[in-house]
Amino acid sequence: MSKSTPVGIKSILEKLSKLTDAPPSEDQRKEAHKQIATEKNDRGAAILLASTVQITLQAALLGYLGLDRAPNELFGHEGSPMGTFENQIRMAYALRIIGDETRTNLKLIKGIRNTFAHTLQPLTFETEEIVVACSRLSSPLQKMAETGAGEGFGAKYAINGPPARRQFQIVANAIAFALSIQGARMMRPIPAKNLIPNFPPHEGYTVSVMPPPLP
Repeated sequence: MSKSTPVGIKSILEKLSKLTDAPPSEDQRKEAHKQIATEKNDRGAAILLASTVQITLQAALLGYLGLDRAPNELFGHEGSPMGTFENQIRMAYALRIIGDETRTNLKLIKGIRNTFAHTLQPLTFETEEIVVACSRLSSPLQKMAETGAGEGFGAKYAINGPPARRQFQIVANAIAFALSIQGARMMRPIPAKNLIPNFPPHEGYTVSVMPPPLP
């Protein structure tokens, strides 16, 4: 009887990475947001909601760059140009994917997420510092979630929690929804001659159409 060969650590990590990068189906996306919204633990909810926002921010950056997958050289580790939430926010702002208000909201979401993730103090959405941070979350995109436009990002699963948690959830859902639309609206570069009649025969020319930045 032959013994099975142990799976190497490198192979395990590669499979975990593929699982992380695999795009979810619509049903999987809805189930994930249902789990986030019904998460009773404030710490878990904050981390999961912020992760959703970061994933959609990365997708918008990929759309701008015309990429289908996140290359390891750009997103794969903290030393890469867009390997952290902070660097992704800075890059999205520099590329005019987002404007001042969305950048402020993203920085607050990142700060709240980091506080919940990196302290062993018993934090909740009723902790004074968290309440103050959430009170500054305000975005014109918020109406999208409140009116149901952001249902696909968890608005329909809104919870009856503390006001700060509801505010965090509404703004995070709205921004995630808007970023996903922003990424989809970015037109991949196409040959200019396909759009412009009688375009001079310069085969290397391409045209991209970019939406205005989020507010």
